[in-house]
Amino acid sequence: AIQMERKRQAADRLPEFRMAHRAAEDLPIDVYSLLSLFFGSLVFVIHVRMYAWLSLLFFMASVANTKPSETDPKQLLASAMLVIMVFFSAYIQPALLSSGILTPAASGSSST
Repeated sequence: AIQMERKRQAADRLPEFRMAHRAAEDLPIDVYSLLSLFFGSLVFVIHVRMYAWLSLLFFMASVANTKPSETDPKQLLASAMLVIMVFFSAYIQPALLSSGILTPAASGSSST
């Protein structure tokens, strides 16, 4: 009984925990969003379809792990548009090039 009383007294002396508020520039970087951008860029450069799926996976992880108070709608929309463009570049653009609907000059790649 005496030990329990001492533990209660020790617990009463502890200060109350308060979360430290951080400024927007002090928040940690969103690693998932950065990885989504990285793999999306790789799709544009080397045209590997697996990187498009990794870009989508990391985009969804970024959305799932973002706190509602830290959500930036512009960044979310830009990341979603990047994933859509990556899938277009990986899947639809090669089909359009092979069918002749889209020419290499129109797609921005050189034919040398």
